[in-house]
Amino acid sequence: MEEPVTEVAQPAQSYAFWHDRAVFHFLTQATQPDKYVTAVRRALKPGGQIVIAAFGANGPKQCSGLDVLRMSADDIHSELGADFAIVGSETEIHPTPWGSTQEFT
Repeated sequence: MEEPVTEVAQPAQSYAFWHDRAVFHFLTQATQPDKYVTAVRRALKPGGQIVIAAFGANGPKQCSGLDVLRMSADDIHSELGADFAIVGSETEIHPTPWGSTQEFT
């Protein structure tokens, strides 16, 4: 059985780069974002970078039947904390196979 990223003991200072493609927005329970940030802080090397792709502020409220968080770049930065700096951000409107669109940050 796979463990959620919020429950895995990440190796200390092991990664220079953390890429999150559609994980963070599924962390809807109160303690999950904090646990995620703790895992990132532990795992990143000093000077390491993180990229998070999540549903934007105007994105869908659910994905695959699951509730999701909708966040701007500033919202994501607020969750990560002042130790992280925004190097850049983009908002993308993604067309779905069923003909609608979804906003990503």
